[in-house]
Amino acid sequence: MEKSVALAKCLILVSLFLIACSNSNEEFSPNNSGEDSECVLNNETTMAKTFEKGNGTFSEPYVITSPEQFKYFAEQVKLGKNFESEYIRLETDLIIAETKWEPVGSRSRRFKGNFDGNGHTITGTLIAKPDADVFGFFGYVQYGSISNLNISAKIDASNISSEFTTYIGSVVGRADADIINCKNFGQIVGPSRATKNISIGGLTGTLHKATMRDCINEGEVIGGRIVENSKHYAAGLVAICEGTMINSHNKGKVVGATVESGSVETGGVAACAFEVASIDECTNSGMITPGKSTDNNKVLTGLVVARTNEIKPSEGGHNVYASCFNEDNNGLIVGSESQYLIQSCQALTKEDLKSK
Repeated sequence: MEKSVALAKCLILVSLFLIACSNSNEEFSPNNSGEDSECVLNNETTMAKTFEKGNGTFSEPYVITSPEQFKYFAEQVKLGKNFESEYIRLETDLIIAETKWEPVGSRSRRFKGNFDGNGHTITGTLIAKPDADVFGFFGYVQYGSISNLNISAKIDASNISSEFTTYIGSVVGRADADIINCKNFGQIVGPSRATKNISIGGLTGTLHKATMRDCINEGEVIGGRIVENSKHYAAGLVAICEGTMINSHNKGKVVGATVESGSVETGGVAACAFEVASIDECTNSGMITPGKSTDNNKVLTGLVVARTNEIKPSEGGHNVYASCFNEDNNGLIVGSESQYLIQSCQALTKEDLKSK
């Protein structure tokens, strides 16, 4: 009897050992890339028939819990449903497979809803199609908002050669909508042979009649190259600011583009602040490398803002013009008195980055 009990105990121990080994082998399998396959979004992802739940209201937003449901959401926007005044909440991280990415929202089919990333992170690689003219996780967002979204994916726009001005950013290519509490940690690579104007920012290419608040960029922004007489804007947060920026910070390196005959403007917070721009409580601590042009008088670089388009700093504010200069180091300061506002902005780098 005692031998039978002992044998039974041995069999139990052996079984437990085999189960443990089996789990261990599965966890550390060479075929296991460390990615959760349930979070991967690629061309093979099956599209869901609807959202997980919700009716699109503020209290009961449409909820996305899987790549399949995100694909359904993106397809709805592509087909013309703009979700204006509706709410969508993400409840999963997403891994974007290295494939041609079609952003949510385009010039003709803009996303107009409110998307809450809910603190989730987008990783992987987003590769632009050659004809893309708005590129990022989102393409074109209008009226609504993007909030609480983290981007750690590489944004690869190197092959863009659109016939139109192109807007590139990690969160959204062009934002005619608010961007709130969003962060980028991924590298953004601009077109290698563009022929039209390019605006590339760590968060968005353009902020138009909207607000960016509490956002951070830590990713590297690489401007790229334009091979014709065009304009290029690159910045850590927003390439062209035509809205309001509050308490947002660039910590990433920004490398200006190479432009043949055209102009190139490179800045830490923004490359150019147009029209009704307001920049408040924003900082840059990233290294800003000036772009290059065959016409040196068209190269502007700033630790905070490269060009202010005649925007006047507020009384008591930091004069961002002191950080504006031409690549040829002639000390040209762009800007004069006007009605627009820049205040409380600081360049945290210790040395001017004037080209020698």
